[in-house]
Amino acid sequence: MTKDYLPVIGDVEDPRKIEHIYVCRLAYMQCRSQRDRLLSGGSYSPHPRWDGGTTDGKIHRSYWIGISQFLGRVGANPYASYEVLFREKATWSAPPPPGTVSDFNLIPEYKAATDDIHRTVYNGLLTDSSLAKSRVTTYQSMGETRKQSVLSALAHPHSQLSPLFGYCLALSEGLSDVAAELQLVATAQYFRYRTDYDKVWEHVLPLEMCTMPVEERIAFLRKLNK
Repeated sequence: MTKDYLPVIGDVEDPRKIEHIYVCRLAYMQCRSQRDRLLSGGSYSPHPRWDGGTTDGKIHRSYWIGISQFLGRVGANPYASYEVLFREKATWSAPPPPGTVSDFNLIPEYKAATDDIHRTVYNGLLTDSSLAKSRVTTYQSMGETRKQSVLSALAHPHSQLSPLFGYCLALSEGLSDVAAELQLVATAQYFRYRTDYDKVWEHVLPLEMCTMPVEERIAFLRKLNK
């Protein structure tokens, strides 16, 4: 198979549409990978023809373009939608193919899950903030400086801080090396619910993340999709 992108975007030119196509693919990959790890411990990569391109002289249109168009029309978040799909349609032996997300019967559930994202993002911020404060306070009471205590909290073997919050905390304390280690996985978390994170975490997120140009977002998504 030959292709220029993962996935092939064909004649799609609008950068925001391209971004959404990558998000749809990444959402399916993460849901499928999570299922496969639980069942077999294996990794997952989508079937090549789903990405489009050419196989044995046959040209395939990327599945993800149509999926992006469908979810965009119904106003459903790709991650929320695929989580619903895997919950409703996955069996032990047969995970749902990506195109089955275009199930009109599941649209109400996709929309309900999408509407619930704001609450999920808000509760996540409360949980992360409370846990970080508790851990930092504990280490400071043991004689560590503020920066040392933050580093200890981030390095805690049982740390339950989300990657995105850990990344933001590391940046705020000038721990650039730690932030660099967390950047890719933190950005992946951010892309799940970017619009809601921008609204709810606006005083936590670094400005360069919230104002990242769409071309840079696409570059990050390409890294995450490989």
